Formats: sequence, structure tokens, C-alpha cells
Amino acid sequence: MDTVYSFSNAVLATLPLFTRPFVVKHSLNSTAILPMVKNKDVHRLFKQAMVSRRYVSEDLAAVLWKKSEEACRSLNDEIPQMYNAAEVNIYIQEINETLVPLSIEFKSRIDEVSGKRIWALVNTVEGEIAKVATEYTPAEIGLYKAVIDHIVLAPRDSFCVGEIACLREASSLKPSMPKSQAEATLKNFVANGWLYKSPRGRYTLSTRALIELELYLRRTYEDEIFDCAHCKELCTLGIACDSHLDECDTYLHRHCYDLLRRTTPRLKCPNCEADWTRRGAVRDIGEESLPADYDDLKARKRRSTMRSEAVEEEEGEDQLESSQLEREASPPPTKPQRKGRHLRKTQKTQQGSDEDGD
Repeated sequence: MDTVYSFSNAVLATLPLFTRPFVVKHSLNSTAILPMVKNKDVHRLFKQAMVSRRYVSEDLAAVLWKKSEEACRSLNDEIPQMYNAAEVNIYIQEINETLVPLSIEFKSRIDEVSGKRIWALVNTVEGEIAKVATEYTPAEIGLYKAVIDHIVLAPRDSFCVGEIACLREASSLKPSMPKSQAEATLKNFVANGWLYKSPRGRYTLSTRALIELELYLRRTYEDEIFDCAHCKELCTLGIACDSHLDECDTYLHRHCYDLLRRTTPRLKCPNCEADWTRRGAVRDIGEESLPADYDDLKARKRRSTMRSEAVEEEEGEDQLESSQLEREASPPPTKPQRKGRHLRKTQKTQQGSDEDGD
């Protein structure tokens, strides 16, 4: 049964979007006939607000929940008041249950820069970089993929790239992208939350990218990108174990590392058990691992040379192994070395030699 309300034009303009099709205005200050607003409409309005933004901080998600509830309660005061800023994550998980048939859900992670939780709407079926194609042209997608490649394969686990290197990639695209267009595209990536630009002017993967493109990153860079040993989320900014054991690939977000230092009297590496309280036991990952005058283009050239040498070395080992198997035909083949890890350690050794030489 419809309920009759009296509103001024100013109030009508603030009504939720889902109620506006039902509004019937008779005069400037007249009666409006609206359907009875129910509790489920709070969910509906909140989902509309979240979908229109794609990704929001948890603080903003709490504000959207509060405003959605207030808008609906202004039309029906019998709707229970459920808002609680401390329980916004529980509220979003409840809403996720209603999104399962649509193959979408809200996922969250801690922002590596601010330390605040971010929520984003993700596709549970694809999870691929192709989703970005709905916003950008093929050339812009090509540039974005090239920038991701630079970021993930950056030396010293810096996971960042300078603007000059990005513009150079744009000029090598087929067809090439003009510098002005490339600069505008990079700004657009930052504005839409696909990249983060640091005060030093270097690009890194944003929280939105790490959430929405997680499956793509894991599949494409399986041996190049690691999980935080504490929260088990992808880690591109924080610290890494720098013990004498080269096999140790322990990474921690900065906020996770700070939490463990506050709660653990004598902090040790969860993998190799190296004493992390001693000086030099851990090293920075992310932009802080690079000196201020770091040159991306020179490093790229040297990294390409080392990549070729690493590939040639592995091919030679494969040929030797094949010939041995043909002669002996009995021993099982050894497990191949991870290409990404081998290259990363080669870079670390080479960089150490260069620094000693300088």
C-alpha cells in the first residue's frame, strides 16, 4: 500500500535515486506519493553508491552506509537503525551474499601507503586486466600493461618506475603513442586509481590495481611477486628478510612489520628464523630501496642484458640435462630453477658488484 508524504522541492531533490521514479509532484509544495520504503532499500541504495565509485576507503563506506540509512528512514521511520561505523566490514560482507549470482563482490585490503583499508568492486569470474578495456583504448591498455611489467620487474624489489621510462614505452607501442597523449593517459591512470604516483614522481601499483587485478598479477608474475608473510596479501611496499640465506623470500608490508615489532619482544623471520632485531637484518622493498638519483633507462638496459644471460644459461643447462637423460635414461630430471627468482638474485649480485666497484 502506498504512503502519502508532504515534501518541499528541496527535500524531493535529496530523495534516493531509486525512489525518484515513483515521485508524483502536484505543485511547488505539494503531496508526493511514494511506495513504502523497506529495510532492503538501504542495501540497494548503499550498493548503488558503492558501484558508482568502484573503490572507496572504509571510512567513506561507513559514511555511505549512514547516509543510505538516513535517506530511507526519512521516508519510513519504522526501518531499524542498524548503522555502526565499527561494523561496516560485517555489513559489506552481508551485502556480498546478495551479489554472488552477479559474479561480483566487494573485496578489501590495507593500502600499502596510507595503512587504511580500501574496498573495491571486483569481478569474480574474469579477474583479468581485460576489464580495464571498458575504460580505455587498446593502445592505452598496452601502455598500462607495459607499465605494470616495468613495475613488477623493477630491480631491488623497488616495484616502481619513473615517468621517463613509461613515456619511452609509449613511443615503442605499435602504433606509437604521442608523448602528450601518453602523459595524459598516465594522469588518467592515477586519477582513476589504477596507478599511484609518489612524491618522487614514480609510479607504483595502486590498491585498486592490487585488488581488481590480483588474479592477473599472480598468473602473469608468479615468480616475481610475493605475499606478505603476515597478512598473506600481495606485497609491493615494506620490508624483506636480508639474511645470509639466499633462499629466504620473506616479505612484509610496512604496517604488518610495525605491528609485529610492537607485539613481539624478539622478532625473528617466520621463514629462516633470522634475528630481525640486529642491524641490517631486513631491507626495504618499494621505492625506498632506490637511491634518489636512480636511472630507470640504464637499469633497464643492464637488466635486459642480465635477462639474456640468464635465459642462455638456463637453455644451456636444459640442453646438457637432455643429453644426459638420453645417455642414461634413468635419473629423473631435476626441478627447473624459477626463472624470475634466478634473475632477481642475479640482479642483486650484479648490483652489489657495481656498488663495490663505484
